[in-house]
Amino acid sequence: MTFSFRWLASLAGASAIALAGSWIWARFKRWRKKDPRELERLRRLDVNLRGRISAGMIVDLIESESGEGLTRLLLYKYPV
Repeated sequence: MTFSFRWLASLAGASAIALAGSWIWARFKRWRKKDPRELERLRRLDVNLRGRISAGMIVDLIESESGEGLTRLLLYKYPV
């Protein structure tokens, strides 16, 4: 093989890889775009899967002074 044939073969291979990568990226971007109805359907499925917080109650608020300033810790409980 001559030098120019190897160079052309490697250039063609790199071009093919770049083209395939661009095609995959474009398909992925198009697949990720969802219309608002689909987003709402997915949100409702997630709520049905995980549950919903119906009520919450603050149990305690702990404040402590540290070297960096005031630190607050909020304790709460809720039914699911």
